[in-house]
Amino acid sequence: VRFRGAYFKRAVFIGCRMNGVYMDECGLNNVLFEDCLMPYAHLDRIKAERVIFRSCRMKEAVFTETAFKTSSFEECMLDGADFMHAGLRGIDFSDNAVSGAYFDLSRLRGVIFSPEQAVMLIRTLGVVIKE
Repeated sequence: VRFRGAYFKRAVFIGCRMNGVYMDECGLNNVLFEDCLMPYAHLDRIKAERVIFRSCRMKEAVFTETAFKTSSFEECMLDGADFMHAGLRGIDFSDNAVSGAYFDLSRLRGVIFSPEQAVMLIRTLGVVIKE
């Protein structure tokens, strides 16, 4: 399914199977995704304001150039997700699975990670941590 340029306001998606959904250049305002299956979803160049992703499985989802404002990920599986060039300031990833996710290092200011996730992120840069 492809939603190009669509606008969702005060929408709720609960338990939806959205495998490989394309939501490019969409607007999301006050939207909840809960318990959704969204592997390989493409949410490229989205304007996301007050969007909550809760308990969603989003393996290898793509959020390229997405601008998040007052949004959150809560207990989501985001392994291998692509957040390159995404605006993530204020996003708390600490209770999400983000193994192998791609982040734009120049846009990590204000993003929250757990200590374990921070070490993983540092290692992806090729930094060796000596104990």
